[in-house]
Amino acid sequence: MRRAVYWLLALFAVAAFFNAGSDEMRALKPHVRSAADLAPVFARPWLLASLYVSNDSDEHLYYEYSRIVLGEDADIEYLIQNSMGDREGKRARLVAGIRPGQRYHVPYRDFDPGYPPVTMVVTLLPRLFASTLAGYRVVLGALLLGLYLLCLAAGFRLARAMRLDYPLADWTRRGALLLLAIGPICFIRLDLVPTLLVLWTVVSLVEERPFRAFLCSLLAIGAKLYALLLLPVWVALLFFSGEKSRRVALRFAGAYVALGAIGLGTALLLGLRPARFASDLVIFSARPLQIESVLGSVLLALRGVGNVVGSWGSYNVVTPTTEALAPWWSALMLVALLGVAAWAAVVARRQPAHDRVTTARTLVSFTLAGILVLLCVSKILSTQYVIWAVPLVALVGGATLFRLYLALLVLSQIVYPLLYGLLLQGSPPIVGVLLVRNALLVTVTILALRAGAHPERAP
Repeated sequence: MRRAVYWLLALFAVAAFFNAGSDEMRALKPHVRSAADLAPVFARPWLLASLYVSNDSDEHLYYEYSRIVLGEDADIEYLIQNSMGDREGKRARLVAGIRPGQRYHVPYRDFDPGYPPVTMVVTLLPRLFASTLAGYRVVLGALLLGLYLLCLAAGFRLARAMRLDYPLADWTRRGALLLLAIGPICFIRLDLVPTLLVLWTVVSLVEERPFRAFLCSLLAIGAKLYALLLLPVWVALLFFSGEKSRRVALRFAGAYVALGAIGLGTALLLGLRPARFASDLVIFSARPLQIESVLGSVLLALRGVGNVVGSWGSYNVVTPTTEALAPWWSALMLVALLGVAAWAAVVARRQPAHDRVTTARTLVSFTLAGILVLLCVSKILSTQYVIWAVPLVALVGGATLFRLYLALLVLSQIVYPLLYGLLLQGSPPIVGVLLVRNALLVTVTILALRAGAHPERAP
């Protein structure tokens, strides 16, 4: 227990460091183009660590959108300048929906925040305790640390269900190492929200609580659409894992069928167009290939930065070929996840019926495999997406997979936020780092699929 406390304190220290940015460093960062620009920092070397964690990123956007919701005088120009693509169009839409003097503004009705509804709710929670940007950052960091600890708790609960011999001290150590490898991006983005909800969906399915799993997965989809693509994997695996698991799968899937029927019927009665509810999918289909994706990084290395364009909130490789492929990419991702689901069904048919431990191991392994396959085939692979596999990587495939994923996380934070400016300039060493990161991603995906096929080989 004492070792667990020590590692927990180390985890808190890492979290505190990642949330210890300074406004002075945030103001300096955008103007750094060479080593000479860092002269003020080199004169005070102790500030180098602060420079590393002083990011002005999405947490500032969350704060400004929360001010709009609460009817405050938000910095509209900041929101516009940080949106890539049609800035004038965004300004027109914001100005049209925001009325001065109005007490509240409703997201999705008065303005489009660009975040899913569950995530949008989370962005408002820090405003219960903070009214300034500095205070917002502190409270948001504490909130995300709490979510990270809940992710570790869900992972430890799954380790027990899988009968893995992980003492609490060892599990806490792994949690601290994962957080250190992720870097400060863990506390400036909200990907811990869908990660936690997906984890508790898996916990609920392992514990044969289909309706709780339905609620958790529904909230996960409301936080990030990738959870929607995991549904076939979960249902297929449980359906072929014996009679008891089949009942769980049918109740879980049946809840979605009932929800879909009710939603479609309500939309038709109210005269709403069902296509409006698929707007996120339509937007995803229209987005080009991001430079950090597996294929995008290869094209970046081969074609250089001449085809890199800032749009849709990211930097993308735009060529005639990628534009022709973009509308079909959603279908490719769906086919890939259906392939994982089919493989999970084959494996489930081979395992002993009513063996809850084996089912738990297979379910966790294929959830991780589904997430990793999704990352490999997605045309959008922002750095924070690698958080989705935490802490499942500590439960599957043994020490090799875990260590490779730690290396992948470290390389990811080198690319962003540390040296992203050099990547956009096409710096060969940084492009090389990105290529190695993506090669590691493909490698751990293969290892996860192999681990799912052999649940008896527990780590």
